[in-house]
Amino acid sequence: GNTSAKPLETELDFSGAKNLTGQGRAIVLTSENPTDENTLDDPTKVSPKMEPVSFAGSSLTRVFPGNSFTVLRLKTR
Repeated sequence: GNTSAKPLETELDFSGAKNLTGQGRAIVLTSENPTDENTLDDPTKVSPKMEPVSFAGSSLTRVFPGNSFTVLRLKTR
């Protein structure tokens, strides 16, 4: 998770992981303001978004948005 309001670029090292395909997906929960919440008028204001992830080798450099929580699901062979 990134609790800062600013994006955070991070390199993740998967050298201990076996059989990675270099493909996966990120499930990102974020909102512009950390106190945002869903309401009856705007029930999806804070909702997870999925996006594809690809990388080569055993590391991945990713920018995590401000005020976000990210789950990475990486495919294996």
